[in-house]
Amino acid sequence: MAQTVDLLPTILEAAHIEKPQNMKVDGLSLIPLISGKARKVRDYAYFESGYARGLTDGRFKYIAFRYPESTVEKMEQGIIDYAPNYLNLQRQAHSNITIEHYPHYFEPDQLYDLERDPYEQRNLADNPEYKKAMQRMKKEMQGILSTFEHPFNLEDTAFMQTEKYRKLAQKTRSIGTDWIEWLKRDHGKITWPPKE
Repeated sequence: MAQTVDLLPTILEAAHIEKPQNMKVDGLSLIPLISGKARKVRDYAYFESGYARGLTDGRFKYIAFRYPESTVEKMEQGIIDYAPNYLNLQRQAHSNITIEHYPHYFEPDQLYDLERDPYEQRNLADNPEYKKAMQRMKKEMQGILSTFEHPFNLEDTAFMQTEKYRKLAQKTRSIGTDWIEWLKRDHGKITWPPKE
C-alpha cells in the first residue's frame, strides 16, 4: 500500500538527500519495500475529498462524510434545498457520476469490505457483524485526524439521519449524468459495477 505523498521521501532517500529541517513530510519512504527489506511500510492509507475523509487498510475502507455546521443549518432552514456533494456543490460532473454509481454516497459513515465488495455497493457501517472493524477503522481515523491543524468532527450528525436530509440527497441524486456532454460523447452510460 502506497500513496502519492510517499514519493517525496522515497526520492529523497534514494538520492541520499537529507530532508530540510523545516519541511513537513506526510509520506513514508518506500525504499524498504523496494529493496525487499520490508513487506509493507504502512498499515493504513488516508485520503480526503472536500467534506469526506477516508481510510483503508487494504481490506476495509472507511469513509466519513460530514458537513460543516453552517451547511447543516442552511439545509435545515431550507436555505439550501439540496444535499451538497463532497465538494460542496449541487452539480459537478465527476461527483454526479460517483453519486449515480455508489448507492451510499450520502451516508455519513460508510464501511466497505473490499475483498467481498470491491465496487463499494454494500455499506456495512451499521452491520453488527462488522462492528469491530468499524470501531477499529473509526479509531484509526480519529488518531490520524488528531494530528492535523484543521478540525474534522467524526461525531454523528443527527440531521444526516433525518427524512428531510434523505429527500435533499435524493434531489441531488436525481440530477443524474445525462447533462454531461463528454460522458455522452465519449462513453455513453457507465456500467457499474462492471459485469465480470
